[in-house]
Amino acid sequence: LGALLIGQQMHFIQNQNLGFESAHKIIIPLKTPESIGHIVSLKNELLNENQIMDLAVGGSYPGNESITDMLFFGEGKTSQDNVDVQTTYIEPGYEETLGMTLLKGRFFSEEFKSDSNAVILNETAIRQLDYDVETAVGRLVYYGLNGEKYSMRIIGVVKDYHFRGLQTEIEPMALMTSLDFSGPSRFLIANIKSDDYPELIGQMEQVWTSINPGSPFQYSFLDEDFARNYDKEVLTFQLIKSFTFIAIVIACLGLFGLTAFATERRTKEIGVRKVLGANVVQIISLLSKDFVKLVLVGVIIGAPIAYWIMDEWLS
Repeated sequence: LGALLIGQQMHFIQNQNLGFESAHKIIIPLKTPESIGHIVSLKNELLNENQIMDLAVGGSYPGNESITDMLFFGEGKTSQDNVDVQTTYIEPGYEETLGMTLLKGRFFSEEFKSDSNAVILNETAIRQLDYDVETAVGRLVYYGLNGEKYSMRIIGVVKDYHFRGLQTEIEPMALMTSLDFSGPSRFLIANIKSDDYPELIGQMEQVWTSINPGSPFQYSFLDEDFARNYDKEVLTFQLIKSFTFIAIVIACLGLFGLTAFATERRTKEIGVRKVLGANVVQIISLLSKDFVKLVLVGVIIGAPIAYWIMDEWLS
């Protein structure tokens, strides 16, 4: 029962709507000053590839732990009402590249220089700041820095999305942008459409090497990065599934042995019953009813225990 439920849970989390599009996304980390300095040239060259649909740079991406946080409070509040909000710096186009859902307002745009002092919040952040999704756009959020009070204007609200594994509840999230894109880390996210991944990645590596000869080319797939959040659960499932199979085989061997032994001892009785007209079904029922009762008792005892253990594991 435990193995069946864990299997259903793994199927559930692997097919859950995460609030963004994780498939067909290649992540290229920008770790060296050389690669960071050549971001524009790299993007322009990569966009010449027909199989690359969109490109955007972000300080983090869903499934990656390099996320910072800030303490925000809403209008009419004080720093005593701070809400701890996860933050990441992005460039315009990041939201569309990841397929986020805009509920109100707009995404960042290079046409608006004032966006460097703007913020896009998810639904959870809006609620915890005591704002309403329908009316939050245009309002201010505040934060303190070095004893001074600063503000940022909300320009958009995005639908909640899972930027961590499903073991963690969705937390408040703020997306911010900057003219110089100042962030602790950078990742280039490519939205691709290809039937030949090895060929496309080879072409991307050639472009990278020509622009950043002194920096190693690295890449990963966003959906695989996100799936690593469940490595512990996958290992648990594989172990329990294996031991469950072994336990069932041993139990069946034991039942088979007991049945064979009982049959051997009752050979004469079976012969007499056959002579008197008993059919095969009646003979099998006679031999197996005692064992079936024991199996049913085992199920009755095991089911509530499995329910309790699985309820604890799911929580």
